[in-house]
Amino acid sequence: MATLDRQDPEYLYVALVDATGPRRMEGVDFHTGTFPDGLSWKATEEAEAVLNAAVAMGPREAAAGALAVLAYVSRLRGQGTQADERLALAKACVPCHAHVRAVSAMIRATSVAVVAADLDLSWKPVKG
Repeated sequence: MATLDRQDPEYLYVALVDATGPRRMEGVDFHTGTFPDGLSWKATEEAEAVLNAAVAMGPREAAAGALAVLAYVSRLRGQGTQADERLALAKACVPCHAHVRAVSAMIRATSVAVVAADLDLSWKPVKG
């Protein structure tokens, strides 16, 4: 996650894999939010803590990359408004950041991430 200030597409891909912890990579489509074998919601929660720290402490470039990944995680959870807000903050940090543009395209690919619409695989917040 510390490399999110680097705008190489490979870094974004690694960050998305790290943040989602797919059970298997076969059939995964990050653009549509398709995870046929599910993903690790615990990994998304752990990544959220790390990414929020990066936003708070990092340079603007790292904050933009972190916010873009946070926007993606929100989309997977079915939290479209939060995804839009996080993406807007990322664009405010660095308007032309490659990760921000890539995640923006992913979010526009489908109205709802496939995993968010699947009752068996969708995120269920812990109540407590």
